[in-house]
Amino acid sequence: MGLQKTVNNSPAIGLGGQPVVLGQSVYTTMNFMSDGNVKAGAFAFAPSAATTFPDNVKTEYVTNKGTALIGFVERNFVGTGASSEVYAKGVVLNIAIRGDYYLVAPAGTTPTKGYKVITTDATGAISFAASASTGETDTGWVVTEGGSAGDTIVISNHG
Repeated sequence: MGLQKTVNNSPAIGLGGQPVVLGQSVYTTMNFMSDGNVKAGAFAFAPSAATTFPDNVKTEYVTNKGTALIGFVERNFVGTGASSEVYAKGVVLNIAIRGDYYLVAPAGTTPTKGYKVITTDATGAISFAASASTGETDTGWVVTEGGSAGDTIVISNHG
């Protein structure tokens, strides 16, 4: 482990995937599991496979890209590796369909207040725009506190 290179004089406002206000989110009615590609603070898409476990409990995996959006993956601080934000295969996820969440704006994006949160169908990459184009999905979430690429912003969906 190397020496600390920076010291901030104030705490971070939040981490990507962390709720802004605890207890005000609405979640999916079914618990989905990561297929090993789902990242905290990103979106989850339709199950790629159904699995029956030995006790005959059925559950479904979700993935990190596609066209059938399920919701926003909440950070729960378990199930990811020490240097990764990707949930391991089989980890049960908290997937929000309503609420206010912190999101780290991806490189090359401009999260402007009022813009829609858009995902690219082929990759699941997040961007921001007034409307979705062909090959993109409008997530139903909106930027409520904007910033620049790399900033921690706030996205909201209150249905």
